[in-house]
Amino acid sequence: MKYIIPRSSYTISGEFPVKNEYGETVLKIESSKFSLRSRISIRDQYGIEIGHIQKKLLSPGLVYEIYHEQTLMAVLKRGRWLFRKRYSVTTTDKDRYIARGNFKHLEFSLYMGSRRVVKVDPSLAVRSENYGIEVEKRASPYICICAVLVIEAIEKAK
Repeated sequence: MKYIIPRSSYTISGEFPVKNEYGETVLKIESSKFSLRSRISIRDQYGIEIGHIQKKLLSPGLVYEIYHEQTLMAVLKRGRWLFRKRYSVTTTDKDRYIARGNFKHLEFSLYMGSRRVVKVDPSLAVRSENYGIEVEKRASPYICICAVLVIEAIEKAK
């Protein structure tokens, strides 16, 4: 399934949509300012909060928690490996995604082992102010969209 997100969405105050490949709003992201310190609300297409993203305080490095309803679903961590930035997402089901690619230009993928399950690329979107996320059936779209939003926010905040 393909999803479209506004580019630089982390700077937008208020609400912005995440749309599917048919142009239908599937999620709404809401915050007073999409910054690394704020709590980001994830809402369904009707505006009902279904989850949130928050920075884990008092932890070494950058660690973000992804919640669905009030249940912790995944933890995203940023680290370094051989002088390169590395993002990893571990779900409560023990699935592990590793992000590889060009984070600054939003051209990266999430892998489960050696298999690519998510592709992030501006060329997947028709309009230049958006970028696309292609999620395979094996991966959780909710967790993957949230992880991509956090990675974008971290990279653009520099």
